[in-house]
Amino acid sequence: MATQPPCATGSVFKWAPEEITTIVNWLSERDEEGLLSNLLSYLRGNKSAAARRLIRDTNIDVSKPEATDAKVRDKMANMMATHKTWRQNAEASGWGVDVTAHDGLLSTTSDQGSVQVFLKTNCLWYYEFEKLFGTNPSVAPPF
Repeated sequence: MATQPPCATGSVFKWAPEEITTIVNWLSERDEEGLLSNLLSYLRGNKSAAARRLIRDTNIDVSKPEATDAKVRDKMANMMATHKTWRQNAEASGWGVDVTAHDGLLSTTSDQGSVQVFLKTNCLWYYEFEKLFGTNPSVAPPF
């Protein structure tokens, strides 16, 4: 019987909150002209090249197996998809997407207190991505 390589065992890697914060900060950086150049290079360009730049520009430990171009690229894509899903959940729930109202609004779907706490528990980067994507038509359709 052939043995499977370690990556084929089905184990799931969990990103540390510091690594997620590093990715969010890198995507949120503005250049000297005020543009979100890292985010734009990821969205409009080669996503693997953007992931390589993120690894090069940040303190993500490249000796760790999760610091491959493909895993960082996929993590960024998953983070954006997760944000979009939770934004749609917030809209559909009646909470709305006005982030200033979330702190005082109690969540009826959990015992975690405010909607803000609930969203941050389920999508750590929700409010940072709201600043980046809040008015983007693919996240917030105009209708």
